[in-house]
Amino acid sequence: MNMNFTPKAGNSGLNVLIVDDAQDNIELLFGLLARSGYQVRAALNGRAALKAVKKKLPDLILLDIRMPDMDGFEVCRRLKFERKSAQIPVIFISGLEESRDKVRGFDLGGVDYITKPFQPEEVLARVRTHMALTQMKQNLEQVVEQRTSELTRLASAVEHIDEGLIIVDTNAIVLYVNPSFEAMTGILETEILGKPYPDFDKTDYDGISLQEIIRRAGKGKTWSGRQSVTNENKETRVFYTNVSPIFHDSGGLLGYVFVRRDVTELTRVEKMLQQAQKMEAIGTLAGGIAHDFNNILFAIMGNTELTMEMTKDLPEIHAGLTEVYNSANRAKELVSQILAFSRQTEQEKYPVRIVPVIKEVAKFLQASLPSTIKIIIRIKTGRDLILADPTQIHQILMNLCTNASHAMKESGGKITVRLYDAPLASPILARYSGVEKKDYVCLEITDTGCGIKKKYLDTIFDPYFTTKEQGEGTGLGLSVVHGIVKSHGGIIDVASKEDQGTAFTVLLPLHEDDETPPVLPASDKSPEGSERLLLVDDEDSIVRVGRKALTKLGYKVKGMCDPREALKLLKDNPDKFDLVITDKTMPGMTGFMLAREAKNIVPELPVILCTGYSEEGEGEKVRAAGIDGVIEKPVDLTAMALAVRRVLDQGNSPD
Repeated sequence: MNMNFTPKAGNSGLNVLIVDDAQDNIELLFGLLARSGYQVRAALNGRAALKAVKKKLPDLILLDIRMPDMDGFEVCRRLKFERKSAQIPVIFISGLEESRDKVRGFDLGGVDYITKPFQPEEVLARVRTHMALTQMKQNLEQVVEQRTSELTRLASAVEHIDEGLIIVDTNAIVLYVNPSFEAMTGILETEILGKPYPDFDKTDYDGISLQEIIRRAGKGKTWSGRQSVTNENKETRVFYTNVSPIFHDSGGLLGYVFVRRDVTELTRVEKMLQQAQKMEAIGTLAGGIAHDFNNILFAIMGNTELTMEMTKDLPEIHAGLTEVYNSANRAKELVSQILAFSRQTEQEKYPVRIVPVIKEVAKFLQASLPSTIKIIIRIKTGRDLILADPTQIHQILMNLCTNASHAMKESGGKITVRLYDAPLASPILARYSGVEKKDYVCLEITDTGCGIKKKYLDTIFDPYFTTKEQGEGTGLGLSVVHGIVKSHGGIIDVASKEDQGTAFTVLLPLHEDDETPPVLPASDKSPEGSERLLLVDDEDSIVRVGRKALTKLGYKVKGMCDPREALKLLKDNPDKFDLVITDKTMPGMTGFMLAREAKNIVPELPVILCTGYSEEGEGEKVRAAGIDGVIEKPVDLTAMALAVRRVLDQGNSPD
């Protein structure tokens, strides 16, 4: 595609190359820029764009990202690799809105990023801004030879851009700074002009010294990367900085230009994404381990429980077995905690009001805390109904308040628990990406304790991370809280400064439906029966203990380790069994598959699924397979007997 336009007046010296595989986008941008007086060329793909640049260097490139064969990121990388085209400003125009895509564009050397659909006025304004910067570079030889006041006058074209800009000569003496640079650093123009720039900039350039960057720039190499700057208020901002050499037309070096863009928010979002990916990976690992570990615990607890019944008259043996059973229970709770922070468990959620839970936790803690620590409750909302597991909401409050009290155990202080509205339009929600479009309630827990060191803030939600002494904590508390909040569709954040206290913010989506699912009554008795049961599990030890326990209660139990053989037995004898109990994860055939096939053979045959862990959102799969009950491993034999009896009685009840 060859499209060229040369204006008669206006910006006739400025050449813009448009790269986009969409004809309608090219036509829109082409007409917009041509009418504004720019020379305009266009290319429909990345390779055509590279050829056009070699033929004639443009002053600016508007570059689409999603293109066949070669995307915009690769085009930009190749342009920046070549010395002749490295200095051409590239503005990405794309429908990609993810922060990581924007960060990647800036890391490759892009000067701006415009998201589709765009406003024509916005495109023109940004093109004019970056063209002004280009013009200043091209004319810098003449500017340097003139007085500093003339340089300042010519640089006024970029004084209102968001980027901080500073120009230095070959000796790194400051010639010009714009207002944005002053705002970013807190250094006034009058303090820095005419002085060596390295005397003022002691920040970290991705591990490279400023002197080394200037040395490389003197050899024609452009440097781009992250830069951390701490201002006089001890607030750290992250900037994407570009350091470029400025050459005379004859090839002589005139100086260097530094351009800073504030990417603090982008960096924060990037870290949140990395944290989410890390927790997801840990969760996947935990889920895989949990199945096998819970199978082992099932066999240990089941056999121990059966043997305890047989040794009631042997106190020493019975006491030892009780210790084994209690230890297995503790291991069961540890697996539950791991699955909670990894969001691999699916909890029963009901409409719950948070205010009573807050008051209950505060009352309990205040009675156990020393008199030097006070708990203050501030409720500023009447909307506190959420869809949640009430036990886990209680756990969030207990963990966060307990951590707060530990931070003040030496000096005393106060814990403040606030609950307030966070509607969809609330500024607090605007700080977070991926938020559902609904109203939230905000739970905030602050303390006046010792605070958290900055170096720990990115790792406090990691499992087994703790700053406590040996024996004071396992390091699972905050990771469990993180997992619970995420499993409830919420957001958790932390802000802290040493010796100034800590604030945890938890956002939970509000629930409007008041319908509460029925809760089945609990019991500690093992009901008996005489029905015929088919027990299927690929672990022989689980089949043995399950058959032994259920047979003891009067049931006729057939145990099998191969689900395909079990299904064949059922096909050959469709009237032989009154209930099927199947494991979820088995080689060759899952419990869901076995349940569906069993229902096809005997539609009225009840099925119980026995699982080492339940994944989030698995309830729909359970219903689709026609499963009548679910048992979570490891389960005590009384609970298993109750589940079996309940499902059988439901099937025998009249319609």
